[in-house]
Amino acid sequence: MVLNGQAHGKLLLFGEHAVVHGFPALGLTLPLRTQVCLSPDSDIPLNGPDHASLVARLVPYMGPGALHLWRSQTWHVRVDSNVPMGCGLGSSAALTGALARAVAHGMTEKRPESIRRMAHQAERHFHGRPSGVDTALALGEGLVTFHRIDAAVLKTEPCTIGPFAMVVGTLPRTHSTRDMVNHIQDQLASNRDTTLARLSRLGSLAVLPDVTESAWTLLGDRANEAHTLLRSLGVSTPALDRALSIGRAAGACGGKLSGAGGGGAFVLFCKDVTCARQVELAVTQSSECHTHTYQWDGQGLVTTGDKTS
Repeated sequence: MVLNGQAHGKLLLFGEHAVVHGFPALGLTLPLRTQVCLSPDSDIPLNGPDHASLVARLVPYMGPGALHLWRSQTWHVRVDSNVPMGCGLGSSAALTGALARAVAHGMTEKRPESIRRMAHQAERHFHGRPSGVDTALALGEGLVTFHRIDAAVLKTEPCTIGPFAMVVGTLPRTHSTRDMVNHIQDQLASNRDTTLARLSRLGSLAVLPDVTESAWTLLGDRANEAHTLLRSLGVSTPALDRALSIGRAAGACGGKLSGAGGGGAFVLFCKDVTCARQVELAVTQSSECHTHTYQWDGQGLVTTGDKTS
């Protein structure tokens, strides 16, 4: 019995850190994929190292059914992924989401909410206190707004917005997601009112009106404000600030870091792909980052032959 699962990378557009504390967030599923294959047959080619030891650390978080399945025999594990690791594009959520789907194939419980719960619980191994947004995007599709109902429940709804293009970049991380989350906790402890006000505003920027025309202008303006707030919270870096400044100067309507910060991912919003290509060229020539250009056509993300620099 071979068990397979797949999940996606993600991009947080607005609401990072805010969603952990009860405020909204807006995220987008990216066409980056992680696949997990569990096989009891050692003759199946692994195309690389056996990741059984990693999965063995994740499965206990996923509940007794998953643990029983894992212990029922010796499994060999293959992980294939083009989601960059440690860059803020959801590599750990894509892994736990793909693993949850693979495990569910071997269990009687296959409801989507159960798979999301297993993936979210496994994500605790990496981040301690995950918001649930990353795994929901990894297992979902499209542009989604998240509203916190309670500590355990996120309400999701699709976001309707007109076409725009964007440059997504990644820079080396100087701090981990866990470090950045703890940094916000420290700020709440020392300056609660000001920090909560900033998080609340970050969350409000994640709730978009239905915009069918010039969506890039709205996104760019909100991104610039959001990045100013994230800088005031101390989660940006000089390298992120510089890349965003270069992108704006090259024609982007606005931009911000994406995810926990401390380096990692950023996004620059543009009117169209032609503008985005100019922005991408300027950013990659002036900073050591990897970039992709994407286009949202109002219905979904369109492949543009994006390159990695």
